[in-house]
Amino acid sequence: MKVKNILLLALSAMVLGSCDIMEPMDDNHTTDNRFVEPSFSEGLLLVGYSRMPNISSWKLNEVATDDAVSNVKTNNYTLMAGGQWSSTFDPVAQWSSSMLAINYLNQFLGMVDSVRWHEVADMNRLFVYRLKGEAFALRGIHRYFALCDVAGKVDGQMTGIQIINQFLDENSDYNIPRETFDNTVKAIETDFDSAAYYLPEYYKDLTAATDIPAKYGNVTLTQYNTVMGHSFVQRVQGRIVKCYRAMLRLLAASPAYNESAAATNDTKWEAAAEAAATALNGISMNRTGNRFFEASMVNSVPLLDANDNEMAWRTQNQNNNNTLEKSVFPPSLNGNGDVNPTQNFVDAFPTKNGYPITDSRSGYDPTNPFNNRDPRLDRTVVRDFVKFKNKDIITYAGTGSLDQLDSLSTSTRTGYYLKKLIREDVNFNNDGTSNTQKHYYVFVRYTEMFLDYAEAANEVGGPDYKVAGFSMSARDVIKNIRARAGISPDNYISTITTQEEMRQLIRNERRLELSFEGHRFDDLRRWNLLDKLNEPIHGMKVTKDKTYTDFVLTDEKRSYASVYGPLPQQDVLRFSNLKQNDGWK
Repeated sequence: MKVKNILLLALSAMVLGSCDIMEPMDDNHTTDNRFVEPSFSEGLLLVGYSRMPNISSWKLNEVATDDAVSNVKTNNYTLMAGGQWSSTFDPVAQWSSSMLAINYLNQFLGMVDSVRWHEVADMNRLFVYRLKGEAFALRGIHRYFALCDVAGKVDGQMTGIQIINQFLDENSDYNIPRETFDNTVKAIETDFDSAAYYLPEYYKDLTAATDIPAKYGNVTLTQYNTVMGHSFVQRVQGRIVKCYRAMLRLLAASPAYNESAAATNDTKWEAAAEAAATALNGISMNRTGNRFFEASMVNSVPLLDANDNEMAWRTQNQNNNNTLEKSVFPPSLNGNGDVNPTQNFVDAFPTKNGYPITDSRSGYDPTNPFNNRDPRLDRTVVRDFVKFKNKDIITYAGTGSLDQLDSLSTSTRTGYYLKKLIREDVNFNNDGTSNTQKHYYVFVRYTEMFLDYAEAANEVGGPDYKVAGFSMSARDVIKNIRARAGISPDNYISTITTQEEMRQLIRNERRLELSFEGHRFDDLRRWNLLDKLNEPIHGMKVTKDKTYTDFVLTDEKRSYASVYGPLPQQDVLRFSNLKQNDGWK
């Protein structure tokens, strides 16, 4: 099978997976003789790819946080944030999708050894290794997604997900209890261990037979490159498994799931720091990695072995569309202006010398609030008095501008429009014509790994602690990320002396660097920051003479009752052993 477009193939090929995980599977899935054919059997594996979050779009669930609002009052994330999040209405839910993928992956693992993948025995063994490794990796990844979704307390005990290692068909018993949180983590680690055993570190064409890992036996160079070579670069591989292991351990160490998170030398933080350092082995920080979404970057990014040290895993840059741009462009550019960054988010950007705007040393002037700010602000947010697509975007009142605050249903509600992730060279013309541009969607950036490492390392030993064998501390990581952004000289970073000060800085840098990539909601939850989830939402009113007035969006009140999410109520009602999280019953 041609696999360079594997993630797109997964979407188009898999019409299998619209049912709920708790619905019985078609018995033909286990008895139909067609599944001795490799192409049909591999289709089961592809479900694991097709159900990856961000496979074909950005989630933009930041509108459920303090970072953004939507001008669509019926936006599901808006409704959720306003108090409608429940076991019957859960727009961020990944549980059902991932558990369904896991069941198909279990089916695939049950048959992978018996399928004839190639007529030549050595080639067949290589295919079994690779495909089995992919299946274990994807099963672990989807278990991680499901855990992020529904981990919570049941009768006061931290609980994870169901761990099911066999295929469930229509005759199977689905009434399976959830494992403890720690046992769930162990099961996912076991999947990752199995994946690492079977998979190569990279899919790349080798030039010498002596470079073939010994675990693959006595195969020829041509045989190895045919099965494990560069053609498969978009499939999950060893280095990607390392990234997800780091994410899993960071989740497990985080305050919402770890009662000893604040303890000195907590072993879970140590494990998380070590896993992130391992994932970053051989990776240097990409100097333009924070600009990965810009046109020049998207058009030129090749599918290299290490993806330029920024994209650990992404889709191809051959997705020509304009969907995101139509959604978020200001109305004067014939967009729907849907995602509006908040003043809360804008205030999180420091000044160019690195100091928070609340620090007197920052030089921040509330009468000229955008002077000498972190350059990332203008790469992320469209604001008043700044050109976008060579056009003045005017949000102040009295001009008749379509873009002014609350002018239309598609106008900004906060005074800001979104700039990050979009292509400015997309056009929607007044005559109805438009164009499309290349896009790609990201599963893992190495910048995320650096931030994971910084967070865990700081919790282990403070700002200057380094994992053995790794050259950077949390301070080093954050300093480099901010220097890359254009904060220079960074006069603030050297003033950080305590673990708590570094913790707050790391969390803020994570907010800025990973903004609008779907991280903020889950980060606030794993940090156990219910107060931040419920923080009042602010916007900014501007006048023509450049006076600025902060205001609260009184109709955008956040109303979260818990940092832990619910299981789908339909599943809990059907299966007595599947216990709902406390607070959602």
